[in-house]
Amino acid sequence: MENPLGVILLVVAGIAYKIYESFKEEQAKAKQRAEKLKKRMPKGSARDIVLTKPTRPVPTSRPPILEFPADDFPEFQTPTPTRQNSSSAAQTTIRNSASKERDVSLEKQSEIAARSQDHAKNDGTSVEFNLREAVIQQAILNRPYAD
Repeated sequence: MENPLGVILLVVAGIAYKIYESFKEEQAKAKQRAEKLKKRMPKGSARDIVLTKPTRPVPTSRPPILEFPADDFPEFQTPTPTRQNSSSAAQTTIRNSASKERDVSLEKQSEIAARSQDHAKNDGTSVEFNLREAVIQQAILNRPYAD
């Protein structure tokens, strides 16, 4: 008991040995269980189940399509709505609204240009500057295209 380090090492070694012994016992038990399972199941069935792939049923040929004369059917057909039609309609409305906005902005720009020319003609030195209109015009010119 003179050296406490030796005592600690002996205790740790004892604990490690007990853990190793219990590990060996568990391995032996697992081996026995595996042998019992092999004896219970017929040979090769476990491997066959794991290794075989499920098969798809073979498609059969379809019966021929019967064709009827056109006189048997009414001449009108009801249109069926499709997603493409509704999405294209939405796109056209978006395009129309974008083109209307462009037309309005072009009209405003032309009005502003006409006003500035009128002011320049009336008074050669004074030019009226409207900051609000200039900011709006710059925002219109710098926005990304919708298409």
